[in-house]
Amino acid sequence: MLGVLIVFFLVKEAFGSGPEPVRLFVKEVPLKVLGKEVTVIAIEQADGTQGYSPEKSDGFHVEVVNQLSRTFLSRLRGKS
Repeated sequence: MLGVLIVFFLVKEAFGSGPEPVRLFVKEVPLKVLGKEVTVIAIEQADGTQGYSPEKSDGFHVEVVNQLSRTFLSRLRGKS
């Protein structure tokens, strides 16, 4: 546990406090397809914007908040 705390502080010191992370919320939302309503998983920002498309110069600093009733695994990646 002490090793994890040391790494955390070293990383924080190296990168500084920086801007607050963008919070991405993973949740279920209804979607109507051909007259039938289904439930799908959506990733939204706090303001309701779906997904996240950062500017390359801003870096990539996000916090994923799982609002599902089950574990969620995601692979966040970007284009270079």
